[in-house]
Amino acid sequence: MEEIIEHQKSINRKLKIGVLIVTYNRKKLLTQCISAIQRQNFTKFDIYIVDNASTDGTKGAVENEKRSDDRIHYLNTGKNLGGAGGFSFGIKEMLQKGYERLWIMDDDTIPEENALEELLFADSFLKGNYGFLSSYVAWIDDMPCVMNRPQLQEDWITQLQNIKYGLLPVRRATFVSMFLNAEAVKQLGLPIREFFIWGDDWEYTDRISAEMNNFLVIRSKVLHKTENNVGSDISNDSTYRIDRYYYSFRNEFYLARRNGTLAVMYYLYRVIGTIKAILRSNSEKKGKRIIVVIKGMGSGFFFHPTIEYPIKKRGNDSETDK
Repeated sequence: MEEIIEHQKSINRKLKIGVLIVTYNRKKLLTQCISAIQRQNFTKFDIYIVDNASTDGTKGAVENEKRSDDRIHYLNTGKNLGGAGGFSFGIKEMLQKGYERLWIMDDDTIPEENALEELLFADSFLKGNYGFLSSYVAWIDDMPCVMNRPQLQEDWITQLQNIKYGLLPVRRATFVSMFLNAEAVKQLGLPIREFFIWGDDWEYTDRISAEMNNFLVIRSKVLHKTENNVGSDISNDSTYRIDRYYYSFRNEFYLARRNGTLAVMYYLYRVIGTIKAILRSNSEKKGKRIIVVIKGMGSGFFFHPTIEYPIKKRGNDSETDK
């Protein structure tokens, strides 16, 4: 215990820290998120709001917040780039401004007052030797948020010393409260903006985990204010959400192709299972749900996104690599 207290005292207060919130037409949730950020115990950071061209008065709400907090900066993407595009846009902008650590989240994320402080304690304890840190994400009933469960690193048993201090080694996590080391982004690139939504965070954290250790910081806790605490499932989701599943099945097929034959076979098996589940369900618009699945899978055959780097790589005239 004395060891971790010493690390808490040794937080690097000279780090240039930026908070990135990506938003789209959720002004009320965004203002709640900003308020929670402003209540953090550790306050030496800037706040960047990346707005995917909202039409609900988001810009005015942010401008109002800026009048009393000069740490807030507003960036409008000019069009809806989706969560993936918004994070890629914001991370690139902030790295070019020299931020060394980036705390990123969606606009429906409500961090507890010590969430950032605990991430910084972990940063100090690990001496900056990590790619990303992830917060523990709870739903509004204080139970773990289903859609934000991280995937443990396969050889987690080798890191018992870190686990003892509440740092679980993880391979994959979501962008709902993630603390990025800028050096990892410079080396491994930005999130794939072409994903638009779904799978961008898992692809990105998997990419980082192939090169660096990463951790879930149990003492850093945030609330994710989603409508319900269930995983996404096109067979029974609301009709207004059906179209967005196109990106899910397209992106997952890309990831399966990248991971080899067995992954592709498992993906196809899951697609068949999903279609069967739709047919068995009591949901409306079964035909449309099946069409979206098939269209997403078909697009996945031809989906070849690029990885963009925030700073041009040496010896390469392009900022993107396939």
